[in-house]
This record gives sequence, C-alpha cells and structure tokens, in this order.
Amino acid sequence: MATPQTIATYNKILKEWYDGQRAMQLVLSESPMLAMLAKTKMGGKYKPLPMIDSYTPGESATFSVADANKGGVTSDSFQLTTANHYALAQIDRKLALASEGVGAFLDAAKANIDGSLKQLSRAIAIHGYRDGSGARGRVSSYAAGVITLTQRYDAVNFSKGQILKFNAVKTGSPGTIANTIFTVTGVNPVAGTLTGVVTALTADPVANQYIYADGDYDQVIKGLDAWLPQSDPSATLFFNVDRSTNPVMFAGVRSNGTGKLRYEALIDGESEIGAIGGGKPNVAFVHPSDFRALKKELEQQVMRPKEITRNLQVMKDSKYVISVSGIVVQGDSREVEVYSDRFQQPNVCHMLETETCGISYIGPSLTHFVERDSDMGMLLDGNADSYTVRCISYPQIYSSAPGHSGVVFNFGL
Repeated sequence: MATPQTIATYNKILKEWYDGQRAMQLVLSESPMLAMLAKTKMGGKYKPLPMIDSYTPGESATFSVADANKGGVTSDSFQLTTANHYALAQIDRKLALASEGVGAFLDAAKANIDGSLKQLSRAIAIHGYRDGSGARGRVSSYAAGVITLTQRYDAVNFSKGQILKFNAVKTGSPGTIANTIFTVTGVNPVAGTLTGVVTALTADPVANQYIYADGDYDQVIKGLDAWLPQSDPSATLFFNVDRSTNPVMFAGVRSNGTGKLRYEALIDGESEIGAIGGGKPNVAFVHPSDFRALKKELEQQVMRPKEITRNLQVMKDSKYVISVSGIVVQGDSREVEVYSDRFQQPNVCHMLETETCGISYIGPSLTHFVERDSDMGMLLDGNADSYTVRCISYPQIYSSAPGHSGVVFNFGL
C-alpha cells in the first residue's frame, strides 16, 4: 500500500523540482536570443543607462579657437523600467490531494506548471523581437470564423484557448481597441490561419488590423524592434531619451538588405555597424526560413559554412544547460554567429554586440512563482476548490550602446 504524502512533503517536492534553475531552463529553451543575452537583476524605480552624447567642442588646429570653444562632454541616460508578464493556471485541489505517490502528484501538477512557464517564456520571446506595441500579427482577411494572417509564420505566436483583441492603430491609441473578442479554437501554422469564435461583437476582424493577446496593448517589453527600429526614431521619448537627436547612437544602425543575398546583407550590415556606429556585433538572430536560405547560399560558395554549438548554463554554476547551434560568418573585425529563432520576424536580421545588450529583471529571477508556504506552496483560489499556479516575470530588454548593434531590414528581399 502506498504511503500517503503530507502537504508539507508535496510543498518540498514542488520547490525542489521547480527550483530557479529548472524554471529558467524551461523558459530559456524557447528562444536562443533569450538564452544568450546576459541577465541582470535590477531594483529601484528605474535602471539608468548613461551614454555620452558628444565630446568637448574645444578641438582645433588653432589653440585660440580651441580655447574659445572649449566645453565638456554632454550625456543622456535611458531610464529603464520593466514590464509585467504573467501566466496563470489552475490545478484542482482534490486531484492534487488524491495523488498519493510522488510521481502521481508531479504528473498531476507538472503539465500545468510547465505550461505556465512555457507560455510566459513564449510571450517574452515573441515580444523580445518586436516593438513593445504588443502586436503578435496582422489580419489579412477574415471569413466564417477564420483569420488569415498577413505573415503566415506569425501563427506560432498564438495558441488554442487564447483571447485576442484587435486594433487598426498599432500603438499609442488604447482607446481604439475594438470591442471584438476572438477566442482561438485552432491554429494552422502551415496555412497561417487562426480558427475561433467571435464574441462581444462590435464588428468582425477586418483586413490590416493588428492582433493582440487580451491585455497586451502597449504593455509588453520593448524588444529589439523598439531598441533597433527599422526606420529612424521620432522625437517621442524612449525611456526618457529623445533618440531623434542622434538616431544611430540611441537607436542603432539600419542596413537595407534589398536585392542582396542574405550572406551579402549580413556582411554589409556588420560592416556598416562598425563604420557608422563603432560597434563589433558578434551574434545575429534570423527567422528559420532565412537561416535555411542563408545556409543554402553559403553552401554554394567556395567555403562551406562553419557551424558552431554553444552550451549555455541557465544560471551561474547551474546543472542545467541550454544548447544552441548556428553558423559563423566572418565580419570586418570579428566572427558573427548567426542563430535561428522561430520567434524572430521573417526578413529581419538583428545583429548585436552582446557585451552591450541584455535583459534586466526585478525579482528573485527572470521568472518566478508566487508561493505560500502553506497548502502545497500554491495560491488557494477564493472562489473555487483549486490552486492557482502564478508564474510572473518583470523583465526588460536593454542596450547600453544601441549604436554598437543594428538591424538589417528587407533581409532576403
């Protein structure tokens, strides 16, 4: 006869199985970009990222002129704040208590906890490449409960059961969110379609509307498309900085890949980042479709692509390792490692100098649970006989020197 497990034993099992290392492994395995960027804990109201904007104007071949124009350096500082990302799931309390063995209990709880962590990591990975608007895709057409996406690969950004909202304005106008709720019942990544049920109807989804997970509009992290936009930034403050005064230093280098082979666009992009921004990018992230085409292009050259695999510890001295594989392209000043990431946007290549980029977060780790020490370490619901698994992340992607990184747009077009 099996020995019944006590509540205290269950609590211990959960905490041992889902220690910080295990949780981080589940999160980082979703995206090479998340796995490779440095993670730093932050506190306080915001994290300052100071940057020198200009040096002394007192420079001249004539001493009297230099003396007349002398002055000090000017600087500006990003005031980095974090976003909030949540993933909640429910576990029936009776089912958990009825599970007598350790393995049975883990089977009852593991799917919900793993699912919450992976859903949270997917959200961070998706928005980690985007502009902070919260948009996950765009409507090409809608008919009879089926949304056809403008970019079919965006289908991986959605999941069954998800609640979606729509807006014709991508960012900055939360009041224009349509009173249309679309509950996803099916996702077809090959066709690029979402099947679902429309409720709270004001109007059907229409062409060119942007698609958001409910509650995401302008609330998510500022991803690489925000830090390294594909067009020069406006005077709108970005973490308290007017980037239009120096669009390279504060918003990275933009390189146009139109009409070029992908490996040519990579080489040109790396060279331009060095020549214009003074950076030395060492990693690049592209969509799997672009990665595949890049490999084919390189295999047609005299030298076959050099492949590379990196094993990354999820935390310092961690027993858990994430492996990422890519290929190497020689740049002007250093080798650039190119990685495929399914959450990257097609025809976009972000090239980063990793020494100046990372993810900051508030809390004990990039993701964490909200726990109670009593009743199995989970939150007991107030209006149901169940537990809530609450996974939380307070992250923000950052660059302390955006000009040392850049984006190749129209990559492969």
